[in-house]
Amino acid sequence: MNIVTVIDYSRAGHRGFPLYPEAHPEITLPTKEVPASEATPEQAVDPKQALTLYAADKRWQKETGGFEFNGLHIATDDRSKIMISGAREAAKGNPDFTTPWVTSTGEIAILDAATIIAISDAVGAHVNSVFGIYAIVLPLILDGTITDQTQIDAALA
Repeated sequence: MNIVTVIDYSRAGHRGFPLYPEAHPEITLPTKEVPASEATPEQAVDPKQALTLYAADKRWQKETGGFEFNGLHIATDDRSKIMISGAREAAKGNPDFTTPWVTSTGEIAILDAATIIAISDAVGAHVNSVFGIYAIVLPLILDGTITDQTQIDAALA
């Protein structure tokens, strides 16, 4: 598990720490260690850490935000990826397989085995692409090439 050090805003207003810390930049706020998955860019102790947390969140949003496939919006949240994987298994074993599929926009489409397999392949490619971009962005943050959120937004657009 990746642990990061963040500002502990829960202690603002308690025992020597101002209630509105942004009004007192001369006071060093307390920090705490948390799993990176629980940290926000606003809590980050340094700019590179803030950008790293921002990039991780943007990667997750892109991964789980879905995509268009032959006119259907395919959801890619974790539950949807599991459902697609299950439908793929059924389709692999039965070329005559069909299933009603509710898209993330509420549309119901009857999908055949070949379409389910193609959607599953597209989901895998989508996830792989997003992680591939993240794998390029992260070292650029750490070496100082990427210095603001707009560069991350552009990379993960």
